Amino acid sequence: MAAYREGIALRPAWDEGRWRVLFKRPRGVNRDANGDGDLVFRKGQFIPVSFANWDGNNTEVGSKHTQTPWFWLLLPHETNYSMVYGAPAGTSLGFLCAGALLIWRMRRNNSDINASSDTDAP
Repeated sequence: MAAYREGIALRPAWDEGRWRVLFKRPRGVNRDANGDGDLVFRKGQFIPVSFANWDGNNTEVGSKHTQTPWFWLLLPHETNYSMVYGAPAGTSLGFLCAGALLIWRMRRNNSDINASSDTDAP
């Protein structure tokens, strides 16, 4: 990746007549020498995004350019794998233990009934 500005990396690619550019930067605040900060990208928060495009072949220079419409960027929260896999596994284990306990109690009660019926016989 080429460095555009401190903290921002670019990866441009020209493919089949189209430019694709990947911008990569930290999500936190980037402070410059004046103490001004950039936008903070927070997970779960909608962020308005728009891009200005210059086409040099169309004599677009300076303020003469096209601009994309505004889009909303939403960064998802990180996946909590302990909830994704742990909750179903814990629930399954709980049902398995409850079933085993139920079977054990039924067998124990059944054996107690058989034992008491054996002693009641003349």
